[in-house]
Parts: sequence; C-alpha cells; structure tokens
Amino acid sequence: MLKEIDPKQVKERYDELNIIDVRELEEFFGELGHIEKADCIPLSQLVNHIHRLDRNQSYLLVCRSGRRSLEAMSQMQAVGFEHLYNLKGGMLAWNQYWNKESP
Repeated sequence: MLKEIDPKQVKERYDELNIIDVRELEEFFGELGHIEKADCIPLSQLVNHIHRLDRNQSYLLVCRSGRRSLEAMSQMQAVGFEHLYNLKGGMLAWNQYWNKESP
C-alpha cells in the first residue's frame, strides 16, 4: 500500500519519522540539500544496508522527485517493512514548501 505524505505532513510528524534519503551522496550534499536528520542510503546500496534497519520503526523515504524513493519503498516492503512513507514530490517539493513557509 502506497503511503505518500507531503512536506507539511512531514513537518507535523517529523519527530516520529526516521528519514532515509535514497539519492546518491553527491546529490544528498548537492544543490537541493537534504532534510536535517536524514540518513543517506543510496538506492543502489539499499539492499546492502536494509538488514540494519528496524522493521518496527516508521521511515520516510526521500529522493529528488519521489520516483527512486517509491522503488526503495517497494524493496523494503518486499522484506517486511510496513511503516513506510514516500515524500510526495521529493526534495523538489520539500524545498518549494520551505521557500514559502517560515521555519
């Protein structure tokens, strides 16, 4: 089941979410920046790190536009993760939201 949340909902649930950014490291530190407290686990390496994650935790998956994070969500669901959310619109939407809102 696909659960997408927008930047406003992330802001409201920030403290309860573990954030995984599945972009490559250079993107994570690139012009779009990243969400504070996010861990960078590139999609290409997710399968190698997935066993270290707690299946009982809630995770927000993030990428540039929301496509790679959907793929990450599918991979995690396939091995038993249930509490997964995709950032709708990715970092593009995140930055647009924060440029309109005051922190």
